[in-house]
Amino acid sequence: MKYIEHIVREYLCDGCGEPLGNQDGHPYIQAGENNYCYDCALKRGLIDAQRWLCANGIYIYDHAVYQDGVISAYRKWGKGFRRDVVRIFDQNGERV
Repeated sequence: MKYIEHIVREYLCDGCGEPLGNQDGHPYIQAGENNYCYDCALKRGLIDAQRWLCANGIYIYDHAVYQDGVISAYRKWGKGFRRDVVRIFDQNGERV
């Protein structure tokens, strides 16, 4: 019986140091030689708020803006827009 040995490299986020889970299929962002989770990539401006929402399974918003640890997401609602707020980081930059 033959065995094939696969070496799966587990990447750590260069921002927070947490395992990215890339061997399980979790998405991550590569910027140069650095690898970031979606939270740290959003914090550094590598992705926009809309892409962060989609990566977390939230597809119902038309527009989203990230500022100071908070995503403000807007969805068409009647003649105007509905605004929802998602807090990701607190004032110290730690995950909520």
